[in-house]
Amino acid sequence: MREGRMIPQSLIKWKNKSMEDVTWEDNEMMRGQFPNFILEDKDIVKEGAIDRGGAE
Repeated sequence: MREGRMIPQSLIKWKNKSMEDVTWEDNEMMRGQFPNFILEDKDIVKEGAIDRGGAE
């Protein structure tokens, strides 16, 4: 959430980086910087999902 509004983000696993180096990135920024980006594994996540980080 930024300035009171939801900002859609995706968890990015960067090529040639370890799982420890994954980052949350704004979807709009990713589309702007990588307009030809294609999901490698084709997993589509429903927007609006919340990652709880394993917390129950």
